[in-house]
Amino acid sequence: MLLCFQAHSGNRSEWLISRLENLQAPIQLTKRRIRPDVIALLAVMILSALYAGCLLRVGWVPSDEGTLAQSAMRVYQGQLPQRDFTEIYTGGLSFIHAAAFHLFGVNLLSLRIAACFFFVIWVAAVYYMARRMLAPLGAALVTLTAVSWSYPNYPAAMPSWYNLFFASFGAAALLRYIDVRTRRWLFVAGVCGGASILIKIIGVYYVAAVLMFLLFVEQSNSLFTLPRKACGVYRVVCSALLGLYLVLLTGVVWPEIWDGAIYNFLLPSALCVALLLWRERKPSARSSMERFSRLFALVIPFLLGVVIVIALYLIPYVASHSVALLIHGVMGSASARMVGLAGRQHAPSIGDACYGLVTLALILFALYSMRAQKKIAAVLIALGLTAVLGCSIFLQGLQDTWLMAGTFTPLAVLLGVAMIVAGPRWGSGAEHARQRIMLLIALAAMCSLVQYPVPYVTYFCYAAPFVLLATVAAVASRSYVPGKNILSVLLVFFLAFGIFAMVAKHIYAPELRVSRLQPLILPRAGGLMIDPTTTPRYDEVVPFLQAHSPNGLLYAGNDCPELYFLSGLKNPTRDDTGAPLADVLAALRSGELQLVALNDESFFQSGAASPELRNAVVSALPHTTKIGRFSIYWR
Repeated sequence: MLLCFQAHSGNRSEWLISRLENLQAPIQLTKRRIRPDVIALLAVMILSALYAGCLLRVGWVPSDEGTLAQSAMRVYQGQLPQRDFTEIYTGGLSFIHAAAFHLFGVNLLSLRIAACFFFVIWVAAVYYMARRMLAPLGAALVTLTAVSWSYPNYPAAMPSWYNLFFASFGAAALLRYIDVRTRRWLFVAGVCGGASILIKIIGVYYVAAVLMFLLFVEQSNSLFTLPRKACGVYRVVCSALLGLYLVLLTGVVWPEIWDGAIYNFLLPSALCVALLLWRERKPSARSSMERFSRLFALVIPFLLGVVIVIALYLIPYVASHSVALLIHGVMGSASARMVGLAGRQHAPSIGDACYGLVTLALILFALYSMRAQKKIAAVLIALGLTAVLGCSIFLQGLQDTWLMAGTFTPLAVLLGVAMIVAGPRWGSGAEHARQRIMLLIALAAMCSLVQYPVPYVTYFCYAAPFVLLATVAAVASRSYVPGKNILSVLLVFFLAFGIFAMVAKHIYAPELRVSRLQPLILPRAGGLMIDPTTTPRYDEVVPFLQAHSPNGLLYAGNDCPELYFLSGLKNPTRDDTGAPLADVLAALRSGELQLVALNDESFFQSGAASPELRNAVVSALPHTTKIGRFSIYWR
């Protein structure tokens, strides 16, 4: 026993001596190979940040910038949206922008810096989603294409961009859930949904898409297996809810129903609903009670995340007994804005879908044609698309080329549904692929509703990344895609179109041209580049208003909130875009309001101010002048 102890002690001493010698030896650095994922992600994020940064000051829509900045300014001064002033959105974005004022200064550029910060994080989320389906190089190309069709086209800090950002963060969390089946990712997706709703009420579209996806996941766990059990109650309830959703959606778009609305807004959601109902005809291995239990286990963590975020936002409203004001303000502002925008432009018609069919035909050709034809076809298609791109840039083919993507949303959803129906029916990998497709086509279908009721090009850009990702998910679900060259050519074409045509020609505002832009020289303008030939002379209007307001008050009527922010003058009413007539008359009768500016060319409202308002202003304020599109009255 003693000998054994001595031997063990000797070994222990030798081990300690060797450890001390190692500590005294120089540290040997081992070379680690940098993963291709890291290189691709960093490259994409850096390129995207530089690209967006170069365009950060370019272009503006005065009413958009003014609405965002003035609402943020009121929050920065301690007011609450809807309680203390009329906010046209839910109000959460004004808190983000107020924080941007605190960090970067009180100017318009600060709002764009905050949005650009979220944009860079969003780029990483898009790469993560694309990487779930493609190799690093392919994921990088898809991400850059999504970037070229998104935020840089209109770098204002619009709430719809934040809806896209948070929906993408939530989608990335759900893709992670598909891989690991951990419910905390459902909760994270719910938090993103709650944040999206607080930015703008259309965040409910994202929530609806996720609920469709969770229903699909429950079906994947319960259908296609034996023994068969009766689950009629579950099927009736789910079918009724899906039918009710379509009825509500039809009711939303009914005031502007036309063939373009049916094709672009109703058809994608109808395809998703039809897929879910078609799958319900399969045999089920679980009873209705078991299926409800499994569905609630998926839905509750998600909805819990949504509710917690909204509940935290409601705390100051509950404390000040103003929850009713918040609800009434949000719903009233959303309805008024839809009425003001309705009918200004129609979505592409069913006839325009022939352009989207060209894109679909190229994708199907890449997937199903003979392999020997691929390289020759890729070269010919590349030459043809190069010619189309040249016509878009140098000639008048911009609108026609844009329609190749602008009408593709229903076709992308149809392609995804077809891949789910016709794809392999066994194996966890195949099931994960189907669930990824369902998630992304549901998001593409629902988030495309952001275009209603104003389907301008910019509004398509708010949803275009999901259309792209849904298409990629459908194509990548095939175990072998021989036509990768053709698909790469198609991606490069849309990437180049986004960079050299959409942004360069300002497709969201065709009257703008970069060559004509000049910086707006005002302290709060942040150096934004505007076109002085198509916008009012703000460098004259703002100093004039400041000089003619002895008490710091101004009423700027008929949708021109930028005047409040740029001048620093205060609005005596609650509404910065156009207060009710009674409020303006009360301010005039009080004698405090001595300066009024009326916008004679409002975009969102009916045009010139009402005769009643103008007569009251003329009677109270004898002096008048006109600068640009503004009629200014003062005492």
